[in-house]
Amino acid sequence: MKRNIKCYTKKVYADQITPISAYLNVRGLFAGSFLLESSEVNDKENARSIICANPIAGITLTETTLSTYYKQDATTKSTDDIEFIQE
Repeated sequence: MKRNIKCYTKKVYADQITPISAYLNVRGLFAGSFLLESSEVNDKENARSIICANPIAGITLTETTLSTYYKQDATTKSTDDIEFIQE
């Protein structure tokens, strides 16, 4: 299934704004937003921070139900109907 996703990027120098302060400004505007960060141990120049806002899909797992949604389509299943892999 092919989907079109919009991604907006902006390069910001670390001494002007931190990823956490940028995220704290965004999280009040968009419910379900989150911050992803990645960096290599020996390569500080290629560190990336991604702020995700306004999610189009989601998964919620509780003791009794598994719920998923994508845009307006939502499904809920009982965890009794799901086979879990245990290691």
